[in-house]
Amino acid sequence: MRSPLWLAICWGLVHSIGLTSIFGADDLRIPRLIEQLGAPEYTTRERSQSELADLGLEAFEALFEAQHSKDLEIATRARYLIRGMNVRWYQDSDPVEVKRLLRGYGDATVDERKGLIDKLLSMDEPGVLPVLCRLVRYESDLVLSKYAAVRLLEQELPVAAADRRERAATIRTSTIAGKRASTEWLRCYALSLEDAEAALPKWETLISQELETRNTQPEQSKQSSSRICRDLLRFQVSQLAIFERQAEIDRAIERVISLAGDSRDEVADLVGWLVSQQAWEKILGLQAKHAEFFAEHPPLLYRLAQAQRELQQDELARKSAAAALELHPEAFDEHLVTAEMLKDSGLFDWAQKEFELVCNTAPVGSGYDIRARFLLSEMLHDQAQDLAASTTLKAVIDLIEKDNQAAEWAAKLRGEVGAVYARMHYFAALHYLEQGEIAKHQSELEKAIAKEPTDADVLIALYRLPSQSVERAANTKKLIDQATEGFREEIHEWRTNLDRAGNQNEEEVYGRLLSTAYNQYAWLVGNTTGDYQEALQYSLRSLELRPGEAGHLDTLGRCYYSVGDLKNAIKSQQEACRIDPHAGQLRRQLEFFQKELAKQESASEPARP
Repeated sequence: MRSPLWLAICWGLVHSIGLTSIFGADDLRIPRLIEQLGAPEYTTRERSQSELADLGLEAFEALFEAQHSKDLEIATRARYLIRGMNVRWYQDSDPVEVKRLLRGYGDATVDERKGLIDKLLSMDEPGVLPVLCRLVRYESDLVLSKYAAVRLLEQELPVAAADRRERAATIRTSTIAGKRASTEWLRCYALSLEDAEAALPKWETLISQELETRNTQPEQSKQSSSRICRDLLRFQVSQLAIFERQAEIDRAIERVISLAGDSRDEVADLVGWLVSQQAWEKILGLQAKHAEFFAEHPPLLYRLAQAQRELQQDELARKSAAAALELHPEAFDEHLVTAEMLKDSGLFDWAQKEFELVCNTAPVGSGYDIRARFLLSEMLHDQAQDLAASTTLKAVIDLIEKDNQAAEWAAKLRGEVGAVYARMHYFAALHYLEQGEIAKHQSELEKAIAKEPTDADVLIALYRLPSQSVERAANTKKLIDQATEGFREEIHEWRTNLDRAGNQNEEEVYGRLLSTAYNQYAWLVGNTTGDYQEALQYSLRSLELRPGEAGHLDTLGRCYYSVGDLKNAIKSQQEACRIDPHAGQLRRQLEFFQKELAKQESASEPARP
């Protein structure tokens, strides 16, 4: 039996290709039935309402528009029909997980439906796209429909032209004859996937229409509508940037700025986006307009300093960064968050000062002190400053050995105190390797593994020891086998717990733990010895649970390298670097893969005579 949704799609196809005359005037009954909702005769109104109810989704969009009819009777009955419409949001052909999520969609609150849309957007399955298009087309809350559409626009574009064409075709089929603005956006997006430049004028028209809607329809939520307009404009900027249309980009950026509210959070969000667009002058303009926000908010002051540095206003940048560092000296949480923001932005010199401020001013051995030293050591290691990283952790070790509270904090933050010792020795080992002092390198690794026998990075370094004895190699192989078996046990435990999870919170916790266990196994085996194909599959599973995790993509790149697939190794590593562009280890791994591919291709070239 064909579903009402199938009928709605077919009827939309009839309209879109102009075949209504073939089917006769009677097939135009939906507009006539809606008109009869306001008929003088009660029986006519009731009969029309009953017929429209039977049509279900086939009449949905026309009824949605009729809610705003000037005829109060038509508008009232249309709203009643929309509210009472029993929509089956999933189809039998939808992926199993999608059907599970959508079973309660119709009874969920707006916030719960938004959460379900976000979950669907995070799923990497081919069958999800038509489902999202269905929600865009038939979601009764217009702002939520627009939200889903905008989030779809923000998804990463397929690289291959064939994949983009397939995505475009799916969108067109799923939104055919849809009349609301959000479906128009998706159809324009489908055009962008195939010919981004041809879609630019259409985007300008659609965005201008949405801005007009925001300005002339006060019954809509201003805040949500402003955000929708903002996100559409940001998407437009990304499309214009492809073709370097700077004048149009500047105009769109000004429109984004004009939509920003006067709260500090909105200004901070806007400044963050302007940084991504390298619109440094615009940041200076915002600081002049909202000086009070910048003066009291360290992240904003650092963004100002970044803009000043980029514009070669070095002395002003130094003063702004110094002022940010001095703000709220005892707000240690704030300084740690700011330091991580700076690190993720590649502003390592300022990040180091923020970490060191906490190390030097927080109570000795406190959670703030220990956490700051851990984070600082990892940042220094990522920047190949391994001696400084080891020294930073040596201060933690000294505290642990004389302060029980420090030991408790270290164990809480790292799982076991032994892991802190192992990390300190590992960083020292890397320093000695760089200096060519192999004996000291091996000595530090042996100290590390004695403290934490399952540390994957230490095991990898031991496996790669140059000129090692047969006994040393055999012992390392034994430790690797024991560690991988431990990771297997964790995988089984967390997978079992995930299957038995009773609520969303448990699913998220066990999903994260399972993803980490998969990644740990894949990272160790992919860099040493074992079943490389299994490691690759485990790495892929880790990313199914935590898509877009840069560290897990780094592992995937290594697993592809281990099975001899250098092109996919580079592709995965490039994606990791795109997500975390300032990570030194990710960049170095990518450079290694690229050099290996160049050597491989050079070796395969026929010799010249």
